[in-house]
Order: sequence, then C-alpha cells, then structure tokens
Amino acid sequence: MSSLAYIIEDSIVDPQKRTMTTLTWNITHARLMSVEERCEYGICPENGGWTQIKREAWITSNVFGLSRAIQEFGLARFKTSVTKTMKGFEYVVAKIQGETPSRTLAETATERARETALAAKEKAKGLASHAQKKQYV
Repeated sequence: MSSLAYIIEDSIVDPQKRTMTTLTWNITHARLMSVEERCEYGICPENGGWTQIKREAWITSNVFGLSRAIQEFGLARFKTSVTKTMKGFEYVVAKIQGETPSRTLAETATERARETALAAKEKAKGLASHAQKKQYV
C-alpha cells in the first residue's frame, strides 16, 4: 500500500455562529476503505478565549470477509494520525501565544528513535552473550 493518501476537505465557515466545520474523506484506496471525518470548531462555552473541537469519524469497508479487519486497521491508523494532528495544533497554538512549546514532533520522534535503538542494542548484546555461552558448552 502507498504511504500517501489523497483526501478531499470541505470547510464551512458560519460567521453568525462563529463556527467552522470541516468534512474530510479519502479518495485514495476508497474501494478498500472509506474514512470520513467531521470536525466542528467553535468557541468554548466555559471560556470564550478557548476553541473547542468536536471530532467524529466513520471508517467503513465493503471487502467481503475482511471488512472488520480493515476497519480496525483503519481505526488504528486514524488514531495515530489524530494524535500527531493534536500535537501539531498544540505546537502552533503555543507558538501563537508566544510560549515555548514543550516538545516538537521532531524532538519526540528523535527521542523515540533513540529509545528504540538503545533497546535494540541491549537485545543484540543479550543475543550475542547467549550465542557465546552456547559456543563454550
């Protein structure tokens, strides 16, 4: 499968209600799986200086015998994407407000890569030690 996916987004701005609604759906792999998302941005009722978001998503597949597995795969990918999106929003909002963002996505990715490399190194040491012990037995 391609690592790229093309989508269409339709945005509706309502100046009277002071809301913006985005409707997004995929056009890549649409025969395999359909992902639709609806986000409504508006003013938070508890704090007029905040923006609240209501996000809904629907993942469907009509592939006979595999639709459930495809939907679960799509949901997992969607959750990962939403997490990255929200991190990006947090970063941009912090920058707009003149704050220093806690961590950039690149910093988070670099830290995870280091952790993975360290874990792989430790596992390799363990395997090498185990192989060496077998050699002397």
